[in-house]
Amino acid sequence: MKILIIDEKKTRREELASINKEVNNILKNCDQLHILTGNECTSFIEEIRSNKETSHIAKYAIICCHHTFVEKIEDQLKEICRKNSIPLIFFSGRYSYSYMSDNVLQLSVDKFYTQALPCIVQDIKAENPLILEKIEFGEDYEVAILMNTRNKLIEWLEAEDDTQTYSELDLDSYVLELANDASLTECVHEDKGYNPTLLREQINSISSLIKQKI
Repeated sequence: MKILIIDEKKTRREELASINKEVNNILKNCDQLHILTGNECTSFIEEIRSNKETSHIAKYAIICCHHTFVEKIEDQLKEICRKNSIPLIFFSGRYSYSYMSDNVLQLSVDKFYTQALPCIVQDIKAENPLILEKIEFGEDYEVAILMNTRNKLIEWLEAEDDTQTYSELDLDSYVLELANDASLTECVHEDKGYNPTLLREQINSISSLIKQKI
């Protein structure tokens, strides 16, 4: 599996490589890396925009893009990655901190090339699953996932929204395995509706698990 990077700014990569030996080594010698530049970037944009066949994108383990350059196809790209279960990263000089939004990790340019990319390459070579939270938080990623899951449950409980179901929490099998809560797993699989008693129990269960891991 390969890492696709869409970044039209070659000089920026060269500048980062000149001051960071690890980045330089990855950019020059990593066989798992496929970087689109110049006309290749433009062709990729047009391909997504015109809804051409994109099944070949499924060969990539992760897609990382300069956000400003792909903004016009952002929604289409997100949908393609969602359908193919491909992690997606946007990086930009506009970002001063990292955050997750719509299952997309957004990073500053420096953090992407100097911290995230080495982590991605290491996991690709080791054939480990690519987890965006791990890329963002490092070894504390499990706690971050659990806290995010607990926050979703708390927000639902406080909203008292009886029109929502568990499917709208977007909790995948990895999150459920990590949470290790039979009640939560059952509610997700059966797509149950609002139940404040169950939600409180699940929040308490995850909170206890977080305390064990901290």
